[in-house]
Amino acid sequence: MPGDWVGRELGEYFVFERIGAGSMAEVYKALQPSMDRLVGIKILAPALSHDAQFVARFRREVQLIASLEHPHILPVIDFGERDGALYLVMRYVGGGTLHDLIAQGPLDPALTLRYLTEIGAALDYAHARRIVHRDLKPRNVLLDGDGNPFLADFGLAKLMDAGGLTHSGVEMIGTPHYMSPEQAKGLAVDGRADLYALGVMLYQMLTGRVPYAADSTVGIVMQHLNAPVPAVTALWPELPAALDAVVARAMAKAPEDRYPSAGALTAAVAEALGASVLAGPILSKPLDRTRPGGRGLPVGRKLGMLAQWWLHWLRPPPGQPRRPTESFGHLYRRLFPSRRQRALLSGGVLLTLAALLAAGTLLNGAYRPATPTAMPTVTATAQPPAPTQPAPSATLSASATATAPAASPTTATTDAGTPTSAPLDTSRVVWPADDMTGLQVPAGSFLMGSTADDRGAQPDEQPRVSIYLDTYWIDRTEITVQQFADFVAATGYQTEAERGAGEGDFGSPGGLVYSPDGLYVRTANWRLPQGSGAPEANPRQPVVQVSWADAAAYCAWAGRRLPTEAEWEKAARGPDGRLYPWGGDYDARRVNACDSNCAAAWHSATDDSFARTSPVGVFATGASPYGALDLAGNVSEWVAAFYDFRGYADLATANPPGLETGLTRVLRGGSWLDTPGLLRAAARLSAAPEYRSNVTGFRCAASSPPPP
Repeated sequence: MPGDWVGRELGEYFVFERIGAGSMAEVYKALQPSMDRLVGIKILAPALSHDAQFVARFRREVQLIASLEHPHILPVIDFGERDGALYLVMRYVGGGTLHDLIAQGPLDPALTLRYLTEIGAALDYAHARRIVHRDLKPRNVLLDGDGNPFLADFGLAKLMDAGGLTHSGVEMIGTPHYMSPEQAKGLAVDGRADLYALGVMLYQMLTGRVPYAADSTVGIVMQHLNAPVPAVTALWPELPAALDAVVARAMAKAPEDRYPSAGALTAAVAEALGASVLAGPILSKPLDRTRPGGRGLPVGRKLGMLAQWWLHWLRPPPGQPRRPTESFGHLYRRLFPSRRQRALLSGGVLLTLAALLAAGTLLNGAYRPATPTAMPTVTATAQPPAPTQPAPSATLSASATATAPAASPTTATTDAGTPTSAPLDTSRVVWPADDMTGLQVPAGSFLMGSTADDRGAQPDEQPRVSIYLDTYWIDRTEITVQQFADFVAATGYQTEAERGAGEGDFGSPGGLVYSPDGLYVRTANWRLPQGSGAPEANPRQPVVQVSWADAAAYCAWAGRRLPTEAEWEKAARGPDGRLYPWGGDYDARRVNACDSNCAAAWHSATDDSFARTSPVGVFATGASPYGALDLAGNVSEWVAAFYDFRGYADLATANPPGLETGLTRVLRGGSWLDTPGLLRAAARLSAAPEYRSNVTGFRCAASSPPPP
């Protein structure tokens, strides 16, 4: 493979991070200074550049690939050759791959249908131009920060074949788990081979695993050639039986027996699910994090690139010398081409150093350490267990009081600090079981869902409907760790994370821990959100690692219930249909979301001071019109209804309970790990009822106030 390219220039691109590698290519993240944007660069194996015929074919084929212009095909921006290495430059998307998403478990049927629709549309577009992918798989479907899929590496397998890699034993063309029978036989292939691979991906999205597995590549290939297609309902009986026949036809051994197009396959899946497919590509409106406000990369990102290059220059990989010609000053001028930018930055650094020096001098004479505040401890106390649940071995001490800071709910702003309307008048109650403040939401109608023109609107949020709700009460904040500890102490309740519930990993104790990738941790629970060895839960933070059943059990104990979807959304956006609880524009200062403290690739440049959850009620200026806090960000919240991917066309217009049967439950509000699109008041997520993680919590609601 090529040598390490970090810290070097490749044409007009400055390479600063290696993000992937395989036997045929390495992938790097780079800066294109002329456009002030990030790009991905794929550098092919050096052996290919020694073949003059391959180089000529590379140029012809890449020009053809670059001509593909589809919303769900990753665009090729540029290509070239440098120091004997051929490279392609592509748009950079930082949300991981479809493979990463499936690794967390089977996708919801609605999400499966969405990705099938979008990937299938990209395939049909390419096939109409006689371009075949030949290595379709979830790893070649890249996701942006809003989850939009982009099909990558079109035609690369064909180029590798032209380079003779299949005959040199380096790698067979195509990936065995997704290889069509005709491809496995070494026959000529057309778009129907891609449709077979799409059928394999459909099976994998629905079940969480590939249809064929064996100890060797030959064993997998032989199953593609001879084994019957396994039924998806054998793994997930809850899925419609009609899907078995659809997947079987999609993966038919003979190409002529398959669906004629990806669109036809998508329509068959939609029919089996009782859904409809929207015409045209379904592309949400992603926030372009590489060009905030149209001003290019954030200064913080550029300074981070400088620091990364400097460390790489100080400690180059073994056997490689420093490259003094590509100096720190040279990169500095590339990142900050304007003299004014460099002057302002240098002045800012000097002023910061001076301020720190002055502050240090003052603090050295004025600071006196305060008496440390006692933290809550874990005390082993025998508690009477609930009739159906074993008692836990320990509970959090009830001596710590979880009181959210008082806040005045100034809301509905489009410019920070400038209210566009006064908060709605609402009465408050206090629930005696857990001292939670309940906010009255008066009877009346509100606009639920989104129109197709709303920013970030998704199909499952449509159509927008007018819903009437009777008066109800909603919790002012999310349920805290301390409140949940009091519930456990009073009832002896044991959560599903402590005893296990569900299928697969969830059948065992533990839960998912995101930081940002999801890892199932067997020791994670509401007391230890990240598992053993990590800090215990803070009593004032929202309780996490709770399933839907855990949330429902708490609310019943507290004399309340989980809110319906309509109740949650009205409490979040009020009667005027705003996008966020505080108004129509996103404001990072009002919410705990994925900021500069967040490890995810899609993080923003703002700093909300919290790497994960914050204590409830900290972001008082993010209050909803009724004064409810944290309805955007912090943790996603369980609501009562099952998830209906078809949206609201059949929703009752008065006091709708929501879908009362189904496979998954609804989550609302987004979390500390999410982007603005998922923090919208209309945004919906779904998960199996036994799902638990460190991004999921809840609040309660009630149809009437507590008795006097």
